[in-house]
Formats: sequence, structure tokens, C-alpha cells
Amino acid sequence: MEERATAYTGLFFRSLQIEGVFPDNQTLRMIILRHTDAQWKDDLSDLPQICREESPPLDSPTAVVERIAEIPTRFKLKSECDRQLLITAAAKVVAQNKQEIEDYLAGRPTQEGTAR
Repeated sequence: MEERATAYTGLFFRSLQIEGVFPDNQTLRMIILRHTDAQWKDDLSDLPQICREESPPLDSPTAVVERIAEIPTRFKLKSECDRQLLITAAAKVVAQNKQEIEDYLAGRPTQEGTAR
């Protein structure tokens, strides 16, 4: 459902840009960053220390992504592991999109087909 909503939002804003109602990709660009898109190392050396003894164990990148996806979207998180996972995932996804963010801030044009 989230993927459909994201796709619809992207299409909606792109349609507005094409029609001239909304600024173009060089003036305003949507860069969608999702905590579930963070890429974890195979050996999980980037897993927060507090999460290493969780039950069930977070023993693979897939298990970590599934755990992150299951964290309720509330303003208060009871689990310290969940807090650390979200902080780490946010830092990772920003780092993984750093070039696209820097290109926009520097005024460099996007490559055709990569604008979101």
C-alpha cells in the first residue's frame, strides 16, 4: 500500500510539473527516503550493539529490514533497540542517497529517468 501511495504521489507531482503548475525538478525535487531501504552489511557489523541480543535474533540483513518495517509509527518507542535501528537506518539511507542530495543542492541537473 505504501509503495502505491508513493508511486501515486510521484506521478501526481510529476504531472503538475509537466503542466507547469508546479516547479520543475531543478527547482523542487522529491527524494524519497525510507528507513526500510537502508542497506545493511551481510555480517551485520553495522547493527547497533544493543540489538545484537534481541529475541528473535536479528541474524541477517533481511531480518533487520523486517524488524524495522514492523516498528509501529508512533511518537514513542518503548524498545531501545527500535530507537537505535531507526536512527541507524535513517543515517544509512541518507548516506546512500548523498550524491543525489548533493547534486540537487549544487544545482546539478538530474539524469533523465532518475528524478523522483
